[in-house]
Amino acid sequence: PDIVRSFRTFANDINALGTALVDLNLSGKHIVVVGANCYEWAVAHNAVVNGTGVSVPLDRQLPEPEVISLSERGRAEAFIYNGPHHEIALAVAGRNTRIRYFICMKPNVISDELREADPRFMPWDELMGRGRRLLDHGDRRFLDAPIDTNAMCSLLFTSGTTAMSKGVMLSHRNITSNVHSVVSTLDIKQGQRALSVLPLHHTFENTVGMYMMLAYGICICFTDGLRYLAQNLKDWKINIILAVPLLFENIY
Repeated sequence: PDIVRSFRTFANDINALGTALVDLNLSGKHIVVVGANCYEWAVAHNAVVNGTGVSVPLDRQLPEPEVISLSERGRAEAFIYNGPHHEIALAVAGRNTRIRYFICMKPNVISDELREADPRFMPWDELMGRGRRLLDHGDRRFLDAPIDTNAMCSLLFTSGTTAMSKGVMLSHRNITSNVHSVVSTLDIKQGQRALSVLPLHHTFENTVGMYMMLAYGICICFTDGLRYLAQNLKDWKINIILAVPLLFENIY
């Protein structure tokens, strides 16, 4: 069954995770986020950029050596990943001592044996529970964290077609100015449904596919995969789809 979440739940989850990350002394630190598009990915990225530190979203299709290299180049001190990236997370953990926490979005992936062997590994649910308890006890370190709109909040690596991938540094102002430009151009009605197809580590999907849609009050639906595209469009009564020309040519 499809899991539906409200804007309020989304905001509360961001606050819970952000509070837990601040409690782990990650304020101002760089945090990798890697995995397929999903609700937890959006919560993690927003919890980092909205009061914790700098998000470093990585392409989920990168090979292991690239992830190790970019975690190093991105000066990451925490690594948030989805279930299928567990083996890669273990490889990064074996090579990188700067990273203090490895947080898995999917339950039951981190075994008790692993936690004993490497206490840096932490399950998502545990962190969310910790954040909620802190908030209930009046912890406002994340909620009241000052945000410098001109400081880097996101470090996105390009696909590196010409040489080594380049780290693109974006601030809140960079992103919101893009959102503002689009919102003043397109007439999209609140409550419509958008299908999210492109990966969220891409600046395009991250800015226009996530933040613009949230600004409009749109319901974002994460596709089950390209082979289910037609089915998703039909089942979820999609009104908007943002993509690259290649995808539209194939649809046509």
